[in-house]
Amino acid sequence: MKILHVLQGTVGGSIEFLNLLLPQLKAKGYVNVVACPQYSALREKCIAQGVEYIELDMCREVSFIKDISSLLHLLKIIKEQNYDILHAHSSKAGVVGRLAAWLKGIPSVYTAHGWSFNMRVSNRKKIFYSTIERALYHITETITCVSQYEVDSAMGVGIASNKLIKIDNAIDLTKYHFQEDVGQLKERLGIPKDKIIIGMVARITEQKNPFLFLDVACALKERLENIYFLYVGDGELRKPLEERMASLGLTDRVLITGWVDQPELYIKCFDIGILTSKWEGFGLVLVEYMACRVPVVASNVDGIPYVVTDGYSGLLCESGNVNQFVNKICSLLQDRTLVDRLTSNAYREAHEKFSIARTAASYDLVYKKIKKSVTAQAQGEESPFAPGAHWPP
Repeated sequence: MKILHVLQGTVGGSIEFLNLLLPQLKAKGYVNVVACPQYSALREKCIAQGVEYIELDMCREVSFIKDISSLLHLLKIIKEQNYDILHAHSSKAGVVGRLAAWLKGIPSVYTAHGWSFNMRVSNRKKIFYSTIERALYHITETITCVSQYEVDSAMGVGIASNKLIKIDNAIDLTKYHFQEDVGQLKERLGIPKDKIIIGMVARITEQKNPFLFLDVACALKERLENIYFLYVGDGELRKPLEERMASLGLTDRVLITGWVDQPELYIKCFDIGILTSKWEGFGLVLVEYMACRVPVVASNVDGIPYVVTDGYSGLLCESGNVNQFVNKICSLLQDRTLVDRLTSNAYREAHEKFSIARTAASYDLVYKKIKKSVTAQAQGEESPFAPGAHWPP
């Protein structure tokens, strides 16, 4: 079976997830083709894996002219090869990809990786995004949601439950079974070995609330002398974040690494891993913390409590509440028994729920079910994916 994966993202969780999913699908006999922007981080990953990559320019913002251009280009891509299914990843690709699939009469699967209408934007934008999603689900064979929160959110805006399937996000757990000396990394980064490291792996964007990370660091440095903060990531807010860091006198306490090749090695350096997100469909990095046996403190928003159970596999805080983050971090630093209990539970949950092999098996079932349905329709009933089908219903 031949799958065309379409996405707009250049960095972030959806890129990393697809990078892990592709070899799993290949092992099951699928032929994968990826259409994404030339500057996407996934391009190099596809080349390294031997996965066919097709350049498809697609902008993140809403732009009628650019979006029509992307649609026409994607229609040409589909025309040049025979695909069994188009799988669209993230919001913009979900719009362009599903329209192209419908026009070409092939079934589509859509994974939002975080609904656009759940972002902290104006009510006007929320209504706009939810209206688009509500219209497009009619021409989508299956919508896969990365958490139960995503399922509930979709039904909340009027997307039919029979279109929705929950398939948890996942990681390659084998990457986290290593015994490398993190002391060497600390030395290379210029971090004294005796420092307690509070770390976060995230894009430097509004969603991840990086300024809260600095506020937490500022409050903690007043309480603890031997504490250090590591931010692993990059993004459009890096410059203002660095300016804020300097104004708070944190340049000797906080290190922003930019993007790194082995984030799991950096996570192993953390004494505590935090995530300060304002909104989050899943929070894939939390599973990485859990797999590394690093205790978690995170915002109690959206999909996060479906990944981390407060008091059982981590500690959750009210979004934006500096004092809660500070107090819960301190409680972990003062109670080794609590840390051991949380990390033991978290490690077990990561392996039982969030393995990429398990997730790939679920997608395998989804693709096969769609293929079987389309074949049955071809032998009798008219395909609901045909361009002539009435849309919107």
